[in-house]
Amino acid sequence: MAQLSIFDKQRHRSDKDMTVSIGKGDTVYITFRHDSWKLFTQSDKITVSDTYGKLDFGDPDHDRGVAFKLASNKAGNPETIEHTRYIQICGKAWPALLEAARKMAGSYNFDEAPKLKATTPEQIEELKKALETLASPLKLEPLEEEEIPELIAPKGFVIFTKSRYHDSVLVRVDDIIQVEEFFGEDTKVITKVFPDIRVEQTFEEIVDLIRKALEV
Repeated sequence: MAQLSIFDKQRHRSDKDMTVSIGKGDTVYITFRHDSWKLFTQSDKITVSDTYGKLDFGDPDHDRGVAFKLASNKAGNPETIEHTRYIQICGKAWPALLEAARKMAGSYNFDEAPKLKATTPEQIEELKKALETLASPLKLEPLEEEEIPELIAPKGFVIFTKSRYHDSVLVRVDDIIQVEEFFGEDTKVITKVFPDIRVEQTFEEIVDLIRKALEV
């Protein structure tokens, strides 16, 4: 993930949906543009939590985390003001959020996704063989997600839909040890922490998800 440092008195001119920056005194500044905070909450507050080193956002009425007031500018372009909100976090008071913000410093669009060519049968077999023979599993950092439409996975992650409970889990691609079909129905994903995740996606769909995550 791209990293950049934002210091006091520097201004972001990005037009992307969200910007995370660190200012003087370890203050975390997060800007939501284009009504993007509404992806997480419909109120005037938003929760922020640290989930395995990543900032997660949510609704104070339903999600865990620290609730922050969504502020807006008093002056400026009325169109911009209406569709932009800001939160400010004291990093010294919330060190875990500060550390996660450092890792995510930069600007992002929530709807960015790569366009991929169709996967060939040869590519599927090649990836299946590689997954089956992976000898050194790495650590897993799963991220639980609420059931929201069109979940967006960050770079290097894949979202699986569990077949038993129909909820979603976010897993690092590099931490997947093996993927295999399970009696021709569900697909089983094996990781170090989760040795047996039954998911609704087919093997071919998982291959496309992995390729997407690696090509972002």
